[in-house]
Amino acid sequence: MSTDFLVPCQWCVSTRKCESAWTVATAKCPEVDRVAHAFNCPLSPPVRYGFLDDFARTRALPFIAASSADTDQQIRTCLENNVPNTNLLRRHAVSCEFVKTECVAILAFSPLDNAVVLTFRGTNGPVQVLIEAINIAIYAQKDFEPVGGKVVANFYDAFFKLWKAGLEVDLRQTMFQHPTAELWVFGHSLGGSIASLAAAWIARLGLIGTERIRFVSFGQPRTGNLEFAQTFDNLVPYKYRVVHKGDCVSKLPARIPITDSSLFHHRYEVWYNNNMLAGDAYEVCESADSSACSGSVTDPESLSSTNHLQYYNDLVLSPSSAKEMGMIDVYRCMPGEFSVCFDGYTSGLESFLVWVGVILALYCIFKNRPKDDQPRREEIPIVSIARTQQPRHVEMPAIPHSPVPSAPPPETPEPCAL
Repeated sequence: MSTDFLVPCQWCVSTRKCESAWTVATAKCPEVDRVAHAFNCPLSPPVRYGFLDDFARTRALPFIAASSADTDQQIRTCLENNVPNTNLLRRHAVSCEFVKTECVAILAFSPLDNAVVLTFRGTNGPVQVLIEAINIAIYAQKDFEPVGGKVVANFYDAFFKLWKAGLEVDLRQTMFQHPTAELWVFGHSLGGSIASLAAAWIARLGLIGTERIRFVSFGQPRTGNLEFAQTFDNLVPYKYRVVHKGDCVSKLPARIPITDSSLFHHRYEVWYNNNMLAGDAYEVCESADSSACSGSVTDPESLSSTNHLQYYNDLVLSPSSAKEMGMIDVYRCMPGEFSVCFDGYTSGLESFLVWVGVILALYCIFKNRPKDDQPRREEIPIVSIARTQQPRHVEMPAIPHSPVPSAPPPETPEPCAL
């Protein structure tokens, strides 16, 4: 926010000047073009760190889907079907009371890509989505030092539970064994937020050169305040938040007028306003957190929880969660084989699950009583499917392997240029 002869004004992308409150009120500057903070000025990603649909589709997706599996064997099968010869090094799991389930991280190494891959599991099914959404809406914050800024306390606690439960030791050892490898950090939903904390933490500590870190999340909620978003952008050059249509979780917690404690997305949103089939269009959004791209979506169908659970035409669910939703034989973890995902998943069933989810979410949060006395559901074996295409190496932009640099200090972005 600035002033024009003592009258408050906002930068307008379409007119390329600071417009007065009168201009904004008369709709001469559309809402999607208004910039209330310098950090939100449109900024294209560097060419060397450009987004690749193929990388998100054939690399981020399989690891994110695998992280939702119920057993180590299911994880290995999923990865072998998509990224052959990948070694699952360790599955870390800790109790996350705020979503009434485990928070999970899987650590793997892909010889095909010379990449260490750290992936955080997201919420699993519509009930957990609702529990997560309610908890996010009533969030508290914690200082994220020495990275900088404040982040949602639940995400902070989940990350450090995993980090201190052996993840740090395993990651350091793996990076030592593969000194030239890249580090890919992935996550969906809750896992996307934890992944962003992990990427920033690893970069800030200098465990690997920041130019060798690649961060991709699906359906990530707002994770920290404006200072954290700025610091994250400075620390992690390759960073993309993929959003499917109006994914409701990516809009949480609601963005309010900028204060020191307001939550704010970091760059870069990649918006698919379609079914995310191979070849479908997408938009790399140049503002960090605006009413454009997925922020422009208001219709109920696009805001459905379905769009949060399905990315690149794949349900990122475990077999047991798929069974609960009435979708048998869907956890195939193989690109191009997901057309049966929604067989029998009617709008009536979705409405029923939403209401059940609301009741369970309120019960879990306000009564705070875990259902430990409930019998465990029988585990569903993973469906084996023959590969329909030969594995291929994903061509990535060349990135030099330089010595580990010291972490850059947070910087204030330049105001929108004339």
